[in-house]
Amino acid sequence: MKNIFPYFLLSKVEKKAFINIFLISLFAMSSLLLANILYSDDLTRVTTGETFWNDNGRPLSSLISLVLQLGKPLTDISPLPQVLAFAIYSLSAVYLGKLFKVHDLLLLTLSGVIFVINPFNLQNFAFVFDSFTMAVAILTSTLAALSISVSVNDQFNRKEKIINFSLSLLLLVCSLCLYQASTSVYLVTCFFDALVKLLRRQNKKSFNVFITSIIILLFSFIAYSPIKNFYITNEYNLHHSQLISFSDFPQKVIKNVLSSWDNIQQSLGNGTLINLFYILFVTTILTIIINTVISQKNKNSNSKSLLQYLLFLTFPVFYILLLIIGVSGVMLVLENPIFAPRTMMGFSTLVAICCLFLSNKVLQRTQKYLKYCLISFLFILSLAFSNVSFTLGNVLYSQNVQDEIIVTILISDLGEIVPKLPISQQHPTLAIVNALNYTYGNIQAYKKYPILNRITWYYLNSNQIQFYTKLETLGFKFASPDYQKDIFTGVDNQFIPKTEAVLIRPLYRIYFENNNLLVVVLQNPNS
Repeated sequence: MKNIFPYFLLSKVEKKAFINIFLISLFAMSSLLLANILYSDDLTRVTTGETFWNDNGRPLSSLISLVLQLGKPLTDISPLPQVLAFAIYSLSAVYLGKLFKVHDLLLLTLSGVIFVINPFNLQNFAFVFDSFTMAVAILTSTLAALSISVSVNDQFNRKEKIINFSLSLLLLVCSLCLYQASTSVYLVTCFFDALVKLLRRQNKKSFNVFITSIIILLFSFIAYSPIKNFYITNEYNLHHSQLISFSDFPQKVIKNVLSSWDNIQQSLGNGTLINLFYILFVTTILTIIINTVISQKNKNSNSKSLLQYLLFLTFPVFYILLLIIGVSGVMLVLENPIFAPRTMMGFSTLVAICCLFLSNKVLQRTQKYLKYCLISFLFILSLAFSNVSFTLGNVLYSQNVQDEIIVTILISDLGEIVPKLPISQQHPTLAIVNALNYTYGNIQAYKKYPILNRITWYYLNSNQIQFYTKLETLGFKFASPDYQKDIFTGVDNQFIPKTEAVLIRPLYRIYFENNNLLVVVLQNPNS
């Protein structure tokens, strides 16, 4: 009996491409590794030693991390998870190249690098603990799509196809248990594969890929549902995992699709990056149109009616619309989805597949200049992505240095103030109000690359619970406040001090309220 596993084996060219992609990506992300920053939720995990992914409906993420860490408690083993993530992403890129039949080493390498260091993947790599499990989710989604693409071929009988489709289902359930947003990778890959098969005049295979991918996705949601219901119990995660009600389904889906692309546009701004994306997508669409017209002419379309001809031309448009929708992935059907760069995996996959699609087309042409033009463009695109990734690491490092200096001074001040105050409990309640600006050097980076402003995280902010976690890592003991009840008052929900400040610094003031509440009001110079 034939099985699908030989199709997962890499050729000699693909193995070389994997090494190239991994090494180039490792270099491009070196500034992030050298910055050695605990990013956002990393602080909570390193202080508690817990994974907390079970609460997010991601039990496989917890399991894989505990295996990598050889049990609890979790410790900071950076940059190992991130380096492993680069390797897994590189492997996923090679499998995408295999799916879209790109066997040229240089074109496959460039397309793979573009996939790995895409600006919308950078936030995923910034997480020390989470980067590896997110990467594995990408790989399982990619393999699920590859399994479907191969299984529709005629060399498999019905029993073998059922086994292969079951493997795709299992891989997709694993993706959901690792990181739910990775389903967008699966959808974009399957839809583009169906489009390519249509352009090759493999209409039956195209239809089979489309229908099978949807059916397997639905079954994976059904299989994952009891897992989600078992693990997700807290209010925050329940809120963000709630499905759209049937009555609001059409308008909410449209809203989520538009919100996804609005998030992408805001992240890219109006500079060089978005112009490069426009060039890539316009070139891809024009290539699809030309390929469709030529394909129809080669099928003696004169014998067909005009209606049949126009109907055939609508199929590529249909798949392009599906790709636009598929970028949202599982967020498409959520009542309160989280739109952040880290959840836009489908977009980074679409960019890479467009590069692979164009690579496949130029390799079929005899005109060498087309290949050289594409290589030049892919090189420029990968260079632009590298600049963003280098900038991210440096931005995170400089912001963290400033924040840690201020926090160190703040803790020193609190250490002097607390023993002198008539605090009614063992540890004071500490509250943070307002936020400090980014460093002046980083502001220019955010102007050029708006996506960095959405990725860069700093804890000198009243909206960041990690501020308190950071203080705990430095040894300051305190209790958390009830914001609405104990701090903010008035129509504008602002903090209005009832007493004089017990300490005034250029960047903050400290107030002592209600016999136990210390309020640190952050203030920017010259404000």
